[in-house]
Amino acid sequence: MLPEPTVKTVYLQLCKRLKKGDVFSMRIASCALYANIYVRLAQEERASVHKKFKKLCADDTPMVRWGAAQAIAVLSENMTSVQICEIILPLLKDLLNDKNDSVKVHAVGSSVNVVKHVKEISKI
Repeated sequence: MLPEPTVKTVYLQLCKRLKKGDVFSMRIASCALYANIYVRLAQEERASVHKKFKKLCADDTPMVRWGAAQAIAVLSENMTSVQICEIILPLLKDLLNDKNDSVKVHAVGSSVNVVKHVKEISKI
């Protein structure tokens, strides 16, 4: 496990550089990296990740939206039901209505996991 200072100085900077990459594979990688580190971030950093992830979900390249559709389930695992409803569900709706079929397929797979997570939270 990475120490906290390394998460802020190295990991987040890596994610930011990948997100801004010219090659779509860099942006795909940033989708998964943002989703996996989300749980270890402070509130202000999480808000920043929300904005960046939203941009990745609306990327011009279908492969990046495909990567975001896959990573969105992991991202939602560490959110409250309110955050999921306000942040994740609108992104999922856009991904489910995407013009590319492979994006839709991965969004459907992720939506099943997101809905399960919302149901688990609402039982508590």
